[in-house]
Amino acid sequence: MKRFKKILFVADGSNGEKLALARAIDLAESNKAKLTLMDVLGFEVEASVEKTTRLTIHQLHKELLADRRNELRQMRQSILSKHAGLRVAVEVESGKAAVAVIRSVLRHGHDLVLKAPEGQSNKLARLFGGTDLKLMRKCPCPVWLAKPSRRRRYRKILAAVDLNPVEAETQSLAHQVMEISISLARFERSELHVVHVWRLAGEAKLRGRQVTTARVDKLLHEIRDAHATELKSLIEEHPYEQTTVHLLKGRAGDIIPAAVNELDADLIVLGTVGRAGIPGFFIGNTAEKVLGSVNCSVLTLKPEGFETPIQV
Repeated sequence: MKRFKKILFVADGSNGEKLALARAIDLAESNKAKLTLMDVLGFEVEASVEKTTRLTIHQLHKELLADRRNELRQMRQSILSKHAGLRVAVEVESGKAAVAVIRSVLRHGHDLVLKAPEGQSNKLARLFGGTDLKLMRKCPCPVWLAKPSRRRRYRKILAAVDLNPVEAETQSLAHQVMEISISLARFERSELHVVHVWRLAGEAKLRGRQVTTARVDKLLHEIRDAHATELKSLIEEHPYEQTTVHLLKGRAGDIIPAAVNELDADLIVLGTVGRAGIPGFFIGNTAEKVLGSVNCSVLTLKPEGFETPIQV
């Protein structure tokens, strides 16, 4: 696997950080990539605070930044003691975590952000926290949130693809999802499950009007066949010996999490598309709903030409 050249690992103390770091190290070695360890400390000083007190607080902040930088340098030395040929850098910033990480991506050209999720790993709690979601919405490079797991390797990777022949951006993103999913599946020695969801918008209303059941059923078959043809073409362009294809009917926001759960997938690779004129947001609620429902590691990709609303 030779896909990533500059990997940014967010060492923010999230649950499962040690396991996520091990995966980042494996990726960096496999890709011969540079690995950067980064943390962001959030500081806020009330405007009403007296000047002398504000100066004292700022001094304390500097000391905390220096302490954290030393901690990450020790982490770097520990990594190098076991992985001598690895290139490892350290970066510590202050401010809002997601914004600082994205600015680092823009400044240094990182092509992957990897971190442990902020949330809990049990099924009763949301896995992804506020910083995680902001990164997935607005970071221009792929964002990989590696859920803690006892498994060293992923057994099953689910690639969620959207296919629309009249939207070049969607088609391009589907190819990206396949390319990176297969690359990771080979690296992890995983099964690859490709999921595409289709539906006839307004089907229930059509059946309730003066439209015969036969006409609606015929339309459903035509739509399904069209999606099946597009999916077959995509799979043929991206062959992988352990691929299973799932063409499922329904709403993607409901069907994809259900497929993740049924397959017991370890990682879902998901493309995101920005709404026209609103950079940094998912199109519709599908991706947001999926991310709020799954309980596995997630790798999100942006379409070519995506522009983050964050500026350096």
